[in-house]
Amino acid sequence: MRKSDKRRSSSLLGNSARVPLKWLTAAVALAVLATTGPATADGPGHEPVAESHEPGVDPTPERPPTSEVSWLSFPGGVFAVDSLGHTVRYRACDGDTGRVADPTMRVAAGVASGAVVVGGTAYRYRVPLVGRGEGTLEVIQRHRAPTTLTGVVVTSPQPPTDPVAGARLFPLSGQLARVVADASLNPSGVTVRDLSGRYGDQQIAVNGSLRPKAASVIKLWILVELLRRVDCGQVFLDDGVLVTPEDVVGGTGQLQFETFPQVVTVHRLAQYLIKYSDNVAANVLITYLGGFAPVNALIDSMNQRSTILARRMLDSAAAQRGEENYTSPGRRGVTARRGLGRRDPHPRLPRPDDRVHAGADPEHEDPGGVAPRRAGGPQDR
Repeated sequence: MRKSDKRRSSSLLGNSARVPLKWLTAAVALAVLATTGPATADGPGHEPVAESHEPGVDPTPERPPTSEVSWLSFPGGVFAVDSLGHTVRYRACDGDTGRVADPTMRVAAGVASGAVVVGGTAYRYRVPLVGRGEGTLEVIQRHRAPTTLTGVVVTSPQPPTDPVAGARLFPLSGQLARVVADASLNPSGVTVRDLSGRYGDQQIAVNGSLRPKAASVIKLWILVELLRRVDCGQVFLDDGVLVTPEDVVGGTGQLQFETFPQVVTVHRLAQYLIKYSDNVAANVLITYLGGFAPVNALIDSMNQRSTILARRMLDSAAAQRGEENYTSPGRRGVTARRGLGRRDPHPRLPRPDDRVHAGADPEHEDPGGVAPRRAGGPQDR
């Protein structure tokens, strides 16, 4: 196949190869609410409701707060800032600096600014510590004209675009707090972010800093790293990957029932990863991407401090050694909503109705877990 054909094949995602990075809501856990469910009870036309102060509810401030960490999203990459630790990280199609110390970082008036030099390239930045602000990054290389990158800043939580509309989501906090309180035998946390715009992109949380085992929710970051490379032209969705009998594991998924060895396209692996929460697809894609390190580099570049990929799906030996995947509901909301770019209303991979993780898919290895259901079908076994 010609390279030009492979580039065109990336349009399988919809309007362009970049679409999926902007639409990752299908795999969100613990979780994200759109326009349906209890939040619609207030409906348009109601007066703003005062914030709930029930125990366990993370309050939403009236004015956007500054954050210790933020990241600047620009086409092809991100620039992460940790104002408390005075570190930054540039990760884009053209390279990754890793986490770099900037002892001279200046933090004033809710803005972090400074400059670092890595491998002969200078990165001069000015990044607000309040979400939805605009930040700038100047990349200066020898014998080349400087490149100025601008983009929207992402924090957790993101401030609402419309505080008045967002206030109509607050009553849901009390309902969620009662649900979490009733789950006393299984500690729970919930983060809800409006994806429709009807509630001003408001985010609310109950025990949002909880750090449970990630289970199949970790597959979200595998998908993001894969589609980041599609955006960069480093991976093509019609590329084939050899899957062998040794790659087959049980639990959720459909690939385990097929005959191997066979070559499976990256496109199908990505679809099955989310549509069926496929454990075989997850493990094959981890290997395809180069192991845990690239996925964890993505996680770090988005300042997801509570999240880590440390083992493959259904690797009980690794779990017994204490190697476990973790995340938190508060951080997942940011990943789901932003990805690495703009919102696009016409995604094709994954389809929003294909699968919605509910934070209770333990790959069928944790006792008492609730297995996800396929639409119109029985639970995977």
